[in-house]
Amino acid sequence: MKTALTLLLFGSLISCGDLGTGFNDADGCSGYDEPSSSKYILPYSVGFKYEVTQGNCGGFSHQGVSKFAYDFSIPFGTSILASRSGVVSSIENSMGNSSADENHVFVTHSDGSEARYVHIKKDSIPFAVGETVLQGQKIAEASESFFHFDVRGSGSSIPVTFRNATEGRYGLRGGVSYLAEEYTNE
Repeated sequence: MKTALTLLLFGSLISCGDLGTGFNDADGCSGYDEPSSSKYILPYSVGFKYEVTQGNCGGFSHQGVSKFAYDFSIPFGTSILASRSGVVSSIENSMGNSSADENHVFVTHSDGSEARYVHIKKDSIPFAVGETVLQGQKIAEASESFFHFDVRGSGSSIPVTFRNATEGRYGLRGGVSYLAEEYTNE
């Protein structure tokens, strides 16, 4: 049985998709790696637990090229960590701190995929384009009350699991909080 969650966030209704054991092929949300072998870790510090306000294939904005994106409810100023090592490929660090502003850090990985960290606190990015970041390293701070994360390959978001999440075999679900557990670097 599927259950949909609808939240009121920033004055808009958001459908957060299936809260069951996982999406099926009819949802178009498949292709997830086994979390234990994932190259990615949750983009926040070990020991902290935050809610996913919109998961993959969400009814509000996580569709089309962004269907495998995540929105995390994280307090203003919380450290955002590199989910995977790579090279900083794009930065916007001068916008305000509201959820409508899109300060960002994009990190390109060795396989050509690109992690996108969006809704970042103004002037909190300590890197320049071309610098290398390591998995688990602080790359920015969250702005307002949430931040957006996805990984792109060939222009569209791709399914991502996290090896240090408390659960999430088929991606993280909207309306569920996930504890970042200890992990071994890639």
